[in-house]
Amino acid sequence: VTFDNETISDAIEKANRIAPRMSGTTSHVAGIQIQIDPGQDDPVTIRATNGDTFWSCWVDVIEATGEPATWRILGERINSITRDLPMGEKKRVTFSDEVKSNRITVKGTRLNAWMAQLVGDAFPLWEPFDEEQTFPVEDLSEKVEAVAWAARKDSTVLPWSGVMFDGKHVVASDTFRM
Repeated sequence: VTFDNETISDAIEKANRIAPRMSGTTSHVAGIQIQIDPGQDDPVTIRATNGDTFWSCWVDVIEATGEPATWRILGERINSITRDLPMGEKKRVTFSDEVKSNRITVKGTRLNAWMAQLVGDAFPLWEPFDEEQTFPVEDLSEKVEAVAWAARKDSTVLPWSGVMFDGKHVVASDTFRM
């Protein structure tokens, strides 16, 4: 799969914000998933999750060839490669998989890197959704930002804390106030 450097760098950076960081123990959800299906109109989907938040986006490609594949890789590792890519017109990078060694190779101008894929159930799969039932929400980030200050920062301690939106309303709670 060949990408414009700026496009893949931006998508991986956003996915890496969701993917958890590795620590002393291995998380079963640590990582980013890249799905490739060259036969589709939008052949590449990048997904990330921390177990609570699931993020997904379609990524524009320059070229996608070969068989459909699903790659699961550490967010920190791929982000460390893509964030340093040279930006500009006609700056491209190609990702390919080496099935026998279970790794992804990344090649670009003056770049030749590889990363191991996560094995087994190292990334949770979630059910596909019906795109026909989705709709754009104007100014979503501004709406969430307007109420986020009211949310408890440590939402793991108490239930019913955080930011919730349903397409019409955005609310925040610190467990005691909404």
